[in-house]
Parts: sequence; C-alpha cells; structure tokens
Amino acid sequence: MGTCSDMDTQAITVIETPNADFTVTSPICLDNTSTITYTGTASAGATYTWDFDGGTPVGASGPGPHDISWTTAGDKTITLTVEENACTSNPAMETVTVEAPLDAPSPTCGTTTTSSVE
Repeated sequence: MGTCSDMDTQAITVIETPNADFTVTSPICLDNTSTITYTGTASAGATYTWDFDGGTPVGASGPGPHDISWTTAGDKTITLTVEENACTSNPAMETVTVEAPLDAPSPTCGTTTTSSVE
C-alpha cells in the first residue's frame, strides 16, 4: 500500500481587539462641561458606544473629544465599548464628579461695630 500526503496553506489575519481607554475632566462645576477624550487603539472608523450617565449630548458618537454636561450634581459614571473588525473591547469606565455651586454669601450687618458674612 502506498503513502499519501496532502498539504495546503491558508493565510490567517490576526486582528487586535481594540481597547476603550479614555480620559475625563473631573471634577467640574454644575454649569461647566467635562471633556471626554478617547485614548484607545481603535481607528476613527470603529463603532463607539458611549454612555454618559444622563449627560448631554446623549447621542454623541465617534471617538470625540466630547464636551458633556449634567443637570444634577454628583458622581457620573462614563462607559465606553469599542467595536472594530468584528472585535469588541472590554468596557472602560471613568467617573466625573459634578459639583453643585456654592450658596451665595448672605451678609449680616449688626447694629454694633461688628459685622459678618456667612
């Protein structure tokens, strides 16, 4: 009986999974915006799925940078997932602290020689 062998070659392309790294400006005042800047490895043509935790603009897309504001104070969790070439990143998260404005001072003037500002 004879020996048979067969061989074939197939090229395989290995695609790196993108990462979803980004930076935020924090803390911010309630009447300011946080600049969210993508710093990961995907191209501008990738699909960027942002969640700005109620921030405006809600429908921001692409890598940004995005200037986001909120109508309430507190910690806001920003998340991002990136998809490119059928590969999806692990979600990345950053927190923006939105601080409420300080109360306006209310000066009190007494009838004596002292006065104070609270």
